[in-house]
Amino acid sequence: MHTRAWELGIGALVALCWKYIEQLPHILRATIGWCGLAAIIVSGLLITEKMAFPGELALLPVTGTALVLMAGQHARWGPQCVLSLKPLQWIGARSYSIYLWHWPVLIIAESHAGRGLTVSERLIAIVCAVIAASLSHHFLENPVRHSVSLQAKPRLALMVGGALIVSSLVVGLVLRNSSVALSTDVVAEAPVAIAATTSTVVSPKSTTIPSETTTIPDGPPPSIVNATTPIEAVIAGAFTDAVPANLQPSLRGASGDKPEIYDNGCHVGLTQVEPKICVYGDVASDFTVALYGDSHAAQWFPALNQIAIDHQWRLVILTKMGCTTIDLITANSLVGPTYPGCRPWREKVLERFVAENVRVVLMTSSNRLTDPATGQPFADSIVKAGHATLLPVLQNMGIKPIVITDTPYPGTDVPICLSKAIKNVGSCAVSRAKGIRANRQRTSIDVAVENGAQYLDISNWVCSLDTCPVITGNILMYRDSNHLTTTYVQFLTPLIEAAISPYIEGVRSRIKVS
Repeated sequence: MHTRAWELGIGALVALCWKYIEQLPHILRATIGWCGLAAIIVSGLLITEKMAFPGELALLPVTGTALVLMAGQHARWGPQCVLSLKPLQWIGARSYSIYLWHWPVLIIAESHAGRGLTVSERLIAIVCAVIAASLSHHFLENPVRHSVSLQAKPRLALMVGGALIVSSLVVGLVLRNSSVALSTDVVAEAPVAIAATTSTVVSPKSTTIPSETTTIPDGPPPSIVNATTPIEAVIAGAFTDAVPANLQPSLRGASGDKPEIYDNGCHVGLTQVEPKICVYGDVASDFTVALYGDSHAAQWFPALNQIAIDHQWRLVILTKMGCTTIDLITANSLVGPTYPGCRPWREKVLERFVAENVRVVLMTSSNRLTDPATGQPFADSIVKAGHATLLPVLQNMGIKPIVITDTPYPGTDVPICLSKAIKNVGSCAVSRAKGIRANRQRTSIDVAVENGAQYLDISNWVCSLDTCPVITGNILMYRDSNHLTTTYVQFLTPLIEAAISPYIEGVRSRIKVS
């Protein structure tokens, strides 16, 4: 509540300044009133559920409302000439009732449908909400609000109000603690991280740090060898039918199964432009590896941190919510058509690479961000151009980049989907063709190869040849609609280590120590 108190404060400020507002010229008040109404309409059309609202975006509708109030009802040619129309007055009288009803109606309708509602279905749901609001306004709110008994006996009114509050709390506690089956009686075996013998390179863990007497090997470091076939765990996962009783994490705990860098601020928020200095792995090592990108990079932290500890690498975390590594992409639906905090953060990240003496950077980003100009995902050409610009910059800084391909998008919030399909897990999975944007994956790989960079293709660790499952053995793979659970990332750690450690150790062994 405290984070939105300023909204109430603006309304209070208008009331306190009313005697001065009334002295403004009528034409000025009419003009600002229309501007305020336009701001409210624009807010309703442009602010979506994916944006960070409330927050800075709330300034637009709140300021617009204040301007409409300042216009008053006597300013000639002001917005009151429209707002005083009987249909709008009817809606206004029931606006709070509509506000209370519309959200549960939409949520229940979507839950019943088991998918997102179409435009026509949303309109029908809103009409139902308006009808329900009108009925409750007439038969419940007005009789209570205008009750002669309650008006005559304030103590009785307070007792009724208190009783309603207590009743609401009791109902809420009962619903919260009610037992809803979110799994079956099936007990699943833990999966095993086994890859085809031709697809991974296993190297012993490093136990020595290069010194002045270390012999520098000839030639380039050994290339990362990527999985050419799906691992057995995801092949088996594609045939999972029931949510197991020993699922890890549970469906209730899925949303919280994310890296610790979310809790300590190392994965920085939308408005921050200064990278936070967060060092993990072997913090005393003189060989530094960095993790760079958005939340799709941050999800790999648990595995990389463990690998860094085992191999005595110093690991620097440079990730930011919704901010890709590609400088040409400056939009994000969480913020709007522009993301002002992203580009300055990227620039400071490059400075941080130098300051931290980073030698290898593992980088990745979501490949589903939408271009506000077209309403479609950013074109492959933009991704290619962005990487073609960034990779040489990193290499000229003496940094070896590793491009990690993006994880699949199941197309639904997986834990919620599974909670409604505990005996039909396959209905929440997605085909490999839909889950993975093959053209985008190919673009990321090709541009890495063309610029002499390494890449780590994780596709066969998360999808079989035709399906991207959501459960393998007793492990839940996704904590939402597009992020892997920390549990599954930890499961993949041996595979990731086998793939990247020979190359990174090769880079390390070729560094001349002065």
